[in-house]
Amino acid sequence: MKHWTIRLGRWLFRHRSLTPLPMILMVLICFAPRHYGSRQFWVTAAAVTLAALGEGVRILAVGFSHTGTSGRESYLRADALNVTGIYSLVRNPLYIGNTLIHGGVLVFWGNPWALLLMLGFLWIQYALIVLGEESFLSDRHGEAYRQYQRTVRRILPCPGNYRPPESPFKLRKVLLKENDSVFNMLAMMLLLAALRQQLLQGKVSNWPLLAAAGGLLVALYVGIKVWKKSSVGVPPAS
Repeated sequence: MKHWTIRLGRWLFRHRSLTPLPMILMVLICFAPRHYGSRQFWVTAAAVTLAALGEGVRILAVGFSHTGTSGRESYLRADALNVTGIYSLVRNPLYIGNTLIHGGVLVFWGNPWALLLMLGFLWIQYALIVLGEESFLSDRHGEAYRQYQRTVRRILPCPGNYRPPESPFKLRKVLLKENDSVFNMLAMMLLLAALRQQLLQGKVSNWPLLAAAGGLLVALYVGIKVWKKSSVGVPPAS
């Protein structure tokens, strides 16, 4: 029988899209946003840069990944090993990307205690998920995966190990797979922008702009979803 940490890690993997939600709600309820005066522009710029960098890491990982490997699915899958491109630098680029996105969103919120709490939660969750994934991949690919473990670290990049991607970049796969991630990130930024203004200023001063941006975001999101459903019969982006 697998160790309890591995079983818990696999359970967290299946529910990884939902488990941060209670923590996010607690952070918003318990930790008020802060305004940094003349430094606020730079704080906001840092937040947007972190979130964009995180999504960029995800796009590289998803776009060059092999078909038949886990993406946003709720089950572990590994018909092939991803060991080139960004995966030759670090074994878990998607979780690094997710952490940067969450970090950017919470830097935008402005409360450092909220940021530290969320990062601690993500560190524990991803540490357990990685244990579950590594057990699965070791069972599935044996010595090939264990050799990969010996040469590439989990989190800290190994620049000297870089190998060009084996597969071409799949733009369609990125558009279909990353639609939810980009939508969630941008929607959260818009909601937090409105909530920050309400809490700090007593009103949402630029609500027409935020509403227009939200409407455009929803339209793009729904458009990609419709396109995805209409792609029946086209080879899946998985």
